[in-house]
Amino acid sequence: MSTADYLNSTVWARLAPSSIHGVGVFAIRDIPKGQAITDFHYPDFRPIEEYELTRKEFDRIRPEIRALILDRILYTADEKTFLVTSPNDHAYLQLFMNHSDNPNVVECKAIRHIRAGEEILESFHDVWSNNPHPVTIAHHSFLDDKNRSTERS
Repeated sequence: MSTADYLNSTVWARLAPSSIHGVGVFAIRDIPKGQAITDFHYPDFRPIEEYELTRKEFDRIRPEIRALILDRILYTADEKTFLVTSPNDHAYLQLFMNHSDNPNVVECKAIRHIRAGEEILESFHDVWSNNPHPVTIAHHSFLDDKNRSTERS
């Protein structure tokens, strides 16, 4: 698979200010139901890979993904090529997802169609169903009452 094809098939979201709480994860393009929103999952912690591209190859990357790459930096490999990294390697997106009692992802996969620009939300009830620490429960008090709807991370 070419680098352009790899990036086009794995980069779906970015970080941005959230009206729910602080920073959130937002779709940069429509995400079909069942699609993983990133190829980076805890505890991957893989080394960040650099990809060498020509200008022609770079231009094959979807514009919204090119914009994420250009928001960082392009490194010169030589006079005709440059190095890029996947935007998925710039942040562990799941750490920035906000809570919703009506989530649109579970385990970083879309459970319904998500529109470009829409905030990607998970249910902390599902994420922390394996006995969270009492300090977490106190901080996210909605975990005490699963019937109470709240939008807070």
